[in-house]
Amino acid sequence: IVGDRLETDIRMGIEAGMRTALVRTGIADAADLADAEVTPDHVLEQSPDMVDIHDLEGNILRANPRFFEETGYQESDLPEMKVWDFDDAIDPEAATKIWDEMEVGDRRRLEGTYRRKDGTTFPVEIHIRRLRLDGEDRFMVISRDISERKRAERALQKERDRLQTLFESLPTPVVRYRLTDEATTITDANPAFEETFGHTEDEVEGQKLNTLLVPEKHHEEALEIDQRAVRDGPVEREVQRVTADGLRDFQVQVTGRQQKGQGHKAAPNEESVPGAG
Repeated sequence: IVGDRLETDIRMGIEAGMRTALVRTGIADAADLADAEVTPDHVLEQSPDMVDIHDLEGNILRANPRFFEETGYQESDLPEMKVWDFDDAIDPEAATKIWDEMEVGDRRRLEGTYRRKDGTTFPVEIHIRRLRLDGEDRFMVISRDISERKRAERALQKERDRLQTLFESLPTPVVRYRLTDEATTITDANPAFEETFGHTEDEVEGQKLNTLLVPEKHHEEALEIDQRAVRDGPVEREVQRVTADGLRDFQVQVTGRQQKGQGHKAAPNEESVPGAG
């Protein structure tokens, strides 16, 4: 299926970015500061991500060099700054309510939009934790720019939309399914599939593909084709399948992706129908 490799590559990139985010913000998100024997000063000095500390009223008390580099603010701006001065996604009333409900040691992960001093914005992933510092309740926020991840997600969604449009408009019957050890379960089918086989998408969703279309004597062969497509790559085969007009011969093409346990079946033209491996 066109685009599978691109979708996989983009998804892997997104997942890699998420893993990087967790590694880079691991002090705040995965380890207890006290248990790790890491002080807020150490986080402020060593973190490659933006770090700021604010109080219950949202006043920014401290920030690290990375924060200033990313946002364009200067340390001299801090005495007048509140969280909502640079976080466009935050509602002051809602934020203070959430902070007040957090216990010392509680953590939250969310996404927001930071506004630089020059007015430009960028998406961020935020990890916030409530702490006791010098006898006062404080909130340490570690955040990172996720612009690249968002661009990758948009590219992936665009490619998915394109493939869905192609899937629905093909004159060739195509069915998508999920393969388990013993069966292929239909997830969706295009309009050409309905026209050829006489089953609507709603009717076939969740049905066993081979039970629905394959003559009983060919069930074992059909399952072998499905498994081979996932294991070894695309398979083309001449087969017989049950259609709205009775038993017919088709040239079927089956493709699969092992990591998803899913497959796609398609034939090269309207008369050589897919969907039936």
